[in-house]
Amino acid sequence: MRRFIFMVGLFIIGYSLGVIPAQAQTFPSYPLQLVIPGAPGDAADIAARSVAEELAKILKISVVPINKPGGAATVGTDFVAKSKKDGYTLLYGITSGVVYSPAFSPETTPYDPIRDLEPLGLHVCL
Repeated sequence: MRRFIFMVGLFIIGYSLGVIPAQAQTFPSYPLQLVIPGAPGDAADIAARSVAEELAKILKISVVPINKPGGAATVGTDFVAKSKKDGYTLLYGITSGVVYSPAFSPETTPYDPIRDLEPLGLHVCL
């Protein structure tokens, strides 16, 4: 019986020495991109940049606003929909790119907002 307990203990010690502890990476580990599907200086751009500033303060990491205007906001929205799904590319979605374009011309909209995008929050600019 002693020999059995000794062998089990030796097995457990040997097995635990070979296991490497897993550590999760902290998020975010590099700057976030906030894609704004509007022209620089318009109302959505100004609101998105203020959100980017506050988000940078909260997360303690830089948030880089990137303007991708064109196609009734479908260019910027498509860029985010086709980007890597790692949480580092965010969309400041405006109604024309998320609702109107897919509803009125689904055959020419290259993404499905329900399938390709995940909502994080709601921000209303008055």
